[in-house]
Amino acid sequence: GLVTLYEQRHSFRLANVDIQLTRETYEAMERMFAAAEADNVNGFIITSGYRDYSRQQEIYSASEPGKAQLPGASEHQTGLAFDVTAENTGGFESTAQYAWLCQHAYEYGFIQRYPANKSDETGISYEPWHYRYVGVEIATRIHETGQTLEAFVKSNS
Repeated sequence: GLVTLYEQRHSFRLANVDIQLTRETYEAMERMFAAAEADNVNGFIITSGYRDYSRQQEIYSASEPGKAQLPGASEHQTGLAFDVTAENTGGFESTAQYAWLCQHAYEYGFIQRYPANKSDETGISYEPWHYRYVGVEIATRIHETGQTLEAFVKSNS
């Protein structure tokens, strides 16, 4: 169920032509970035989406501990996660795009997957650019409680 974003009409830019996501994730992402554009916040650039096992192995092998997931454990392998940036940034977290996502991503079913000061729970260092689709209901509950996905799953199992 993956769609190639380059082949879709969208309100964001792509870092390369072969980025894919699940259709549901893409459609929610498109609604989210169109809403940001309506709020005069644009310039989002998607840098990564779905990764197959071998690509995740390459990234994991080239990364420091805590900076990438093991192949088979990466959310990028589900097609539900993407990485985003903006042009000419000194750091994504200092941009208007990041501020908008912090306020609104949950309304479209997305969570910032690896928040600051939560690596003890997530096992991954802070990544302000990594967003995961979990659906509006769960994203809203995570947003309202300030939990990580791990804490949410644990408290609801």
